[in-house]
Amino acid sequence: MDHLGPEGSEIIPSLPLGKTAIDVLADFLRYLLWCARAYIEGTHANGVDLWLSVEKEIEFVLSHPNGWESRQMWMRKAAISSGLIPDDHSGHNRFAFITEGEANLHFSIHNGLSPSAFEDGDGVVIVDAGEETIDISGYARNSNIPPSFDEIGAPQCHFQGLVSVSMYARMFFTEFLSKSIFLEDLDDIVLCFERTVKPCFRNSEKPQFIKFGSARDNDASCNIRFGQLKLAGEKVAEFFEPSIQCIVAGVHEQRKAGKRNFTNVVLVGKFSACDWLYTQVAKRLKSDGFSVFRPDYHMDKAIVEGALFNYIDRHPKRSIMRSLYHASRKLALAFDIGTTHSGISYCILASGTVPQIKSVTRFRGQVNESLKIPTIIYYDASGKVRAVGAEAVQEDNYGTAEEEGWVKVEWFCFAISV
Repeated sequence: MDHLGPEGSEIIPSLPLGKTAIDVLADFLRYLLWCARAYIEGTHANGVDLWLSVEKEIEFVLSHPNGWESRQMWMRKAAISSGLIPDDHSGHNRFAFITEGEANLHFSIHNGLSPSAFEDGDGVVIVDAGEETIDISGYARNSNIPPSFDEIGAPQCHFQGLVSVSMYARMFFTEFLSKSIFLEDLDDIVLCFERTVKPCFRNSEKPQFIKFGSARDNDASCNIRFGQLKLAGEKVAEFFEPSIQCIVAGVHEQRKAGKRNFTNVVLVGKFSACDWLYTQVAKRLKSDGFSVFRPDYHMDKAIVEGALFNYIDRHPKRSIMRSLYHASRKLALAFDIGTTHSGISYCILASGTVPQIKSVTRFRGQVNESLKIPTIIYYDASGKVRAVGAEAVQEDNYGTAEEEGWVKVEWFCFAISV
């Protein structure tokens, strides 16, 4: 069994001694469950008793990229190996899958997407503009109770996500500063660009300023004055342009190849929070008759919360009440395992209460509250897990990892072939 990235990619480096891709996924799932348990026990009244009352019948929902349905069997094996569920009919029924595209769709429906978007059999296209990729998929409703949707075109995946803006910026700065003493500050300049200019950029007609140094840092030939690099707004817009063009072309491709008509486009994902991306995509698609909608909510939650919205939608109140016949409450957990960061959301179902979806925002090794857990595992030479998630990115672990020869596993996409 090979451990491969997405189809067409190169084989990733060797895994630690005796480990398969299923083992790595199982180890990470086990860690996510630990995070969920620690958070619920620590933030709910009588949290320990609450967890003990639900842990034997937890309903799990795992999101995965569009087109990965054939890998679900292997992901379920990892869930069994991790101890999340037993290898029997009851356990299998408590572990469900959802594509990232459909999770984003349900998130959008519960956060402002008008039901009229699906009238007359029309579809909706979801553009998930994430950190690494832009994923585009189209859906149309095929059932109202429970809500169910079909794909209306082949899903697309393009490597033009948020990080590509920084990549194009770095390429420009490398050439622009090639004859300047400030080339040695390239990493700091790119980092300052990522933190200040990239997320706030809105106007290509206004110059942007990247403050990276002190008042003594000056180089007129490179527009550096008092530690600030002045950059034309038009140049910054160029860094975003490949991603904007990618989205516009992808939406047109969905219309050309799709089975249903559509005019509504939903923009989600971390990259969608950038106003320049949103306004330019909306402007260009509007001229072709499309309407672009961006949920007014935390984009980092879209997939993992959308997975639970789908779970609740597909299990109407009457069905949930039946499942609670022998228990006072039930826990549903959703895991979103991303290439660089992962997320956890949960919902406690109890008789007589309205289901509320919450996110895990504190976990082992974390300094500040965050919705995202680093998708990283360190193994020692024997294959034992030594650090996971936020623990794995703590500075004191870097030295230990190097001294003891730990193997770092990251960017793991679980496309497994026999």
